[in-house]
Amino acid sequence: MNHWATNNIYCDLPIENGNLPIENGNLPIENGDVPIENGNLPIENGNLPIENGDVPIENGDLPIENGDLPIENGDLPIENGNLPIENGDLPIENGDVPIENGDLPIGNGNLPIENGDVPIENGDLPIENGDLPIENGDLLIENGDLAY
Repeated sequence: MNHWATNNIYCDLPIENGNLPIENGNLPIENGDVPIENGNLPIENGNLPIENGDVPIENGDLPIENGDLPIENGDLPIENGNLPIENGDLPIENGDVPIENGDLPIGNGNLPIENGDVPIENGDLPIENGDLPIENGDLLIENGDLAY
């Protein structure tokens, strides 16, 4: 059953064929998932903290501008989608960022990963004025580029 509630209570937030813009606000999710299929979740001047949940992106985008997307104990799989980060951070702790047929461009942002992997297949990871610190994890690129 897909449902969402405020106060960080067991929460799923599926986005299918639609948009959920976050501008100048926060949307904390605890013990839930944020699946994006054929939709967008733009974050501008806001935060989307996720604890004990996943953010699977399929045929959609998750652009972050002047905001953060911290993920703790969850994964961020990207398939046929993009995750552009500009002036924001995407800290991931105890999770993975598998990218298949998608891009993860970082401009003036950071992608710190602790205890996780970043496998990229048929995608790119361009970094401009940002960092990609990985602690206890791997950066695997197959058929893609790491422009730094």
